[in-house]
Amino acid sequence: MSTQEEQVPAGEPSSEPRRRKKRSGDPAAVPEGDRPYKRIHIPEFCLPAIAYLKRDLGFVNDLQIIPWLLEQIRFPPCETPASGNFVPRPMSPPGGGGSSAGQRLSVRVTVVQASTVVFDTPSTLVKAEQLINLAASKGSQLIVFPEAFVGGYPRFLFSDDSGTKEVPFGDDDRLKYRASAVDLSGPEVERLSQMAAKYQVNMVMGVVERSGTNLYSTVIFWDSQGKLQGSHRKSTILHSESPLWSPGETPSTLPLYATSSAGRIGGLISSDNRLPLLRSMLYERGIQIYCAPTADATKVWKASMTHIAVEGSCFVLSANQFCRQSDYHRYCVEEEEEEKDDAVVSPGGSVIVSPRGEIMEGPRYHGEYVLSTDLGMYVIIHFGNYLNDH
Repeated sequence: MSTQEEQVPAGEPSSEPRRRKKRSGDPAAVPEGDRPYKRIHIPEFCLPAIAYLKRDLGFVNDLQIIPWLLEQIRFPPCETPASGNFVPRPMSPPGGGGSSAGQRLSVRVTVVQASTVVFDTPSTLVKAEQLINLAASKGSQLIVFPEAFVGGYPRFLFSDDSGTKEVPFGDDDRLKYRASAVDLSGPEVERLSQMAAKYQVNMVMGVVERSGTNLYSTVIFWDSQGKLQGSHRKSTILHSESPLWSPGETPSTLPLYATSSAGRIGGLISSDNRLPLLRSMLYERGIQIYCAPTADATKVWKASMTHIAVEGSCFVLSANQFCRQSDYHRYCVEEEEEEKDDAVVSPGGSVIVSPRGEIMEGPRYHGEYVLSTDLGMYVIIHFGNYLNDH
């Protein structure tokens, strides 16, 4: 840190001897125009984060953003500026402690890997609140649930992992499955909104939506105030899903939402993530956290998530259910095969990937898990600049 002196142009003698300005212990005692400048050394790896903040806070130049950063060291940061733009919370350094200059900007996220309670939506909502409470207790600001977590993924149509042996699915079963679905304006979705507000978390969840005579695989987004920001219906329906689900519209409700505590979040459901044009639309709109609820537990799925993270220079959060045959007992297990009741029908494979393509958490198989980690948001700008330079 040093004072900055006015320079005399070369070749022109100074009419007065140069005098070093005296530094005062009280800045208020020095007239504003005569206050010395402060020279601050900023590490190179901080520059992308500063550029990111300057853009989202609406500052014009570095002379505005640097004083703002210095102010955050002394006072708690404001999470929701008047502009509504994203200001991420600072992450406490290892070992705890309060605010410090060494903090980095981050968002704590959680991916839930758990099974729905088949044909019992009230019990599923109770389980959802327990998981939300657990994630919130870890400081999570964003929680992502699997595809069709409320309503259930129709795995009970098949009795083996190959998906070729169909189980009889009568009218009574169809009515039960339809009754497990939810209306976007119904009490179940309202209760989920209340959970998001109660625990002050942004939330992404896959549900089976009931609309008219159709059922859809839908993803719903809530902000940390419990407001339903929007929803999107899966457009590519697999053969195994077509007996029950209808395809949704593609671009009209493509989800991307600015949040006050988790940046710009969006994403697609399961097989929709294999549509390059839809992904490109999210990339162009500046997605930062890409959420991918799914029912795909294959090894190829992890490779797809890694590719999307690098392709879009964004974090990817993929959530899948972990299910045993006992979760679908009546539909997956015949009476003479009850000894196979604990066989796994969906091993999970939930994963969190960084923009560099690095696996931050997961993939986890053969169990219910709550995966939590901190996302350093500066990595998005840093890695994007690296790709542009190479």
